[in-house]
Amino acid sequence: MRIILMLVFLVLSGFEVKAGAALVDDLNEAAVNNIAGSWLTYEEGKPESRVEVIAQGGEVTASIVEIFNAQDANALCDKCSGALHNKPVVGLQIVSALQLDDGVWKGGKVLDPKTGKLYKCQITVDGDVLTLKAWWGFISQTREWRRAVPNS
Repeated sequence: MRIILMLVFLVLSGFEVKAGAALVDDLNEAAVNNIAGSWLTYEEGKPESRVEVIAQGGEVTASIVEIFNAQDANALCDKCSGALHNKPVVGLQIVSALQLDDGVWKGGKVLDPKTGKLYKCQITVDGDVLTLKAWWGFISQTREWRRAVPNS
């Protein structure tokens, strides 16, 4: 009964009532649009790099596109292994294979180019703040990124 009253209220208030699957699709599209774009990473409160987050095919990836410290601008991932060893950090994909699950992007990995280590990660977005939580075993660390160009 409460659900019916809520739907009647929404319709009378001018909201469009959608079927469950269509509503989920709209929420997923909003989440994709909310995470995609340029984000600034921070180290000790100072902008460190600009990362481009791309949502495509139901997955999210992110790559470093700019490093602000001139000394690190041409850095190589010398501690990375395999195909990433000695690749330029600018252009390096640091987040891979995240998928949306109940409002949280999870199931992927994040690469720390300073150490060459891969960690499990998840991302949430609240307005112009992206929160990345990375962990290995019981040890975790959380970082906040800020949208490079805030939404109005």
